[in-house]
Amino acid sequence: MKAEKKITNCNYTSKLAIHLNNYVELQRKKRDSTFNTQARHLYCFDQFITGTFLDNGVLTTESIDLYIQELHSRQVSDGYVFGVVSTIRKFGEYLLSQGIEGCLYPKGTIPKGHYKIPYLPTVKEMQKFTEYVDKNSFGMVCSSFSMVFRLLCLTGMRIGEVLELKRDDISFEENTITVREGKQNKDRIVVLNNELTTMLKNCDEKLQKDFVNRDYMFPGKNGRGCTSTIYFGQWFKSAWKKCFNVDNPRIIPTPHSIRHAYVINIINLWSKKGIDFKSRLPVLSRYLGHSSVEDTYYYYHQLADGMYAIEKFVKSAKAMPKELQDVFISE
Repeated sequence: MKAEKKITNCNYTSKLAIHLNNYVELQRKKRDSTFNTQARHLYCFDQFITGTFLDNGVLTTESIDLYIQELHSRQVSDGYVFGVVSTIRKFGEYLLSQGIEGCLYPKGTIPKGHYKIPYLPTVKEMQKFTEYVDKNSFGMVCSSFSMVFRLLCLTGMRIGEVLELKRDDISFEENTITVREGKQNKDRIVVLNNELTTMLKNCDEKLQKDFVNRDYMFPGKNGRGCTSTIYFGQWFKSAWKKCFNVDNPRIIPTPHSIRHAYVINIINLWSKKGIDFKSRLPVLSRYLGHSSVEDTYYYYHQLADGMYAIEKFVKSAKAMPKELQDVFISE
């Protein structure tokens, strides 16, 4: 069942409506984007509380908890619930920053529903898909999506981080990408190899001919703002089905599961090569934008049950090395 119906106009109706409208308008100006996904999340929450005992003009932990229960009853994924709660939490941060009564929903306390293990594509499958999208035309905007996919595969960046990437955040001279305000609202540097930098530069030059003076690396349909995660996700699912002639959702990855596959491939590569994780795992954690080494291990362990074990290295790898090495991927 779909979590939300397609909403083109978010007409907030609860007693929080004025604050919701002000917040969404502020974010759209700040990001120079539509902010549609988050606006829809907030709209569905708004409709959930409208006219109920929860509709008292104050954002409360109780209302968020009950909405989480409602989402789980619809059998939506835990990842989707996390995205919704993250959006509501940031709205709560906005309210408090404006001196408006509200709540800051605590992190790490989201009740989980049924956990669904994502499909993790193999390296050969990702190579085949890359060749497929390179050879097939998908329109002016979608022609750049093979570059988006490459960044997901080769950097482990989150799909939102890739799509919200601005041209000013790319240094073709230094082969780096600066991820602004990633998860945990932290900036970090992603290092690219020469080949990937060249491909990204060529993609940028091609897009600049069609979208002059754009701010975002991967623009939306009309050239304003950035490509939405929903639009890319729909394209990705359709292209994967055509490439492999499959329709079973259990063997169709999502854009975010490419990040999962990146973690699995890197850690298993280290394990097969006998590389000591004591210095490498903290670097990978920092590179991925995780808040701790334990987060990286938990992330791997939940997805890689039965694969090469790294548990024995975790306790000794808690401290970040003083000097982070840029050779964390391969020997």
